[in-house]
Amino acid sequence: FASGTYGFVEEGRTGGQALRTLGDRALAYSTGGFMRAGFLENTELSAVTFNFWTRNEQSGSVYGNENAIEAYVQVGYGGSGSDFALAVAPIEASGDASVLIGTDAAAALPGSTVTWSDWKMWTVSLSSDGSSTAWSTYLNGDSVGSGSIDADLFPSVNVVFGAHTWDGGSSGSARMDVDWDDMRIFNRALASSEIDWLY
Repeated sequence: FASGTYGFVEEGRTGGQALRTLGDRALAYSTGGFMRAGFLENTELSAVTFNFWTRNEQSGSVYGNENAIEAYVQVGYGGSGSDFALAVAPIEASGDASVLIGTDAAAALPGSTVTWSDWKMWTVSLSSDGSSTAWSTYLNGDSVGSGSIDADLFPSVNVVFGAHTWDGGSSGSARMDVDWDDMRIFNRALASSEIDWLY
């Protein structure tokens, strides 16, 4: 499940251990840490919800270029317009989080609402009707963006956390110095009331 440079830290969200992926500039294109949900790849799904907590090492809202394109979760290989990625600080290094459809930002999450060094809960819900996929994203239980992709995301050959791929998978990087905790994957789209309960 975990690959590249990673380890465990004792300061988990509720006092236990958390997984830490390391992927700064020196590691980004070679041994940066990330996680792969291999059991979901090539699986026929009509819906899925990813729910997880993260804490970044940065204390401010603006990242340097070494942290540009931090993908919390990506389904698909990127660059085709038929994939989904919840990413932080796209190339302009604005400090905002964005939902990326292909290489286009479809929704922005204001960086001013996020303290990156604090634990925060991300939720991504994907639901397909066989020809298109509806997506919605939540931050700390609050809806922060939704939309639709003109493609069926599943089955997908690439479901990763902490890595960003593009050009059909021929290029990629793992840039995230991030702690991960309480990761959950549901085989359905959760209702907003359920997501609020998880928070």
